[in-house]
Amino acid sequence: MAGPVNMDLPGSRSWILVVIIILVAGIYSLASGTVALLTPDQQGYRFYKQTDYVAAAESFASPMWTGIALFRQGEFEKSAGVFAGYDTAEFTYNHGNALLMQGKYEAAAERYARAIELRPDWDDATINHQIALGRAAMLKQEGGDMTGGMLGADEIVFTKGKSPPGSGEEQTEGGEKLSDAELRAVWLRQV
Repeated sequence: MAGPVNMDLPGSRSWILVVIIILVAGIYSLASGTVALLTPDQQGYRFYKQTDYVAAAESFASPMWTGIALFRQGEFEKSAGVFAGYDTAEFTYNHGNALLMQGKYEAAAERYARAIELRPDWDDATINHQIALGRAAMLKQEGGDMTGGMLGADEIVFTKGKSPPGSGEEQTEGGEKLSDAELRAVWLRQV
């Protein structure tokens, strides 16, 4: 009488090892954000949410998101170049923002006017248009600003801790993160 048949396949333990290695690599790539299964925009958005705007700008395929990431890292000239290539309300508005941050107020006002033309009841574009026109008018005043006609954009500095109350900086309490709309509102009050 014959005994039981051995059903073990040669090398079956090596297959288990291969499967474990693949699973570990997959989990690692998910955790590190380098998942090949994600689209470039999904990868860029992951970096953006982690406030790694340099990696985000390099990852995004979407020109809108690339321009936004460049803007967030302070690359206003590069951001303006990206936004200049498209004629939608959102692109022209963001182009205006990038130009405004470079101190190019008349050009920014023109872009905001175009954004308003494309989307007539856009309050943010209307407010920014008025700010750009006001800044452009300040540049035209002789002797009024004592800058020799060269009123540039302020340097953007992020510091930890509170500013003294008389510093002219807006202070928020609570330490919670602000939404994009709240950040824009604070920025507009400062401009």
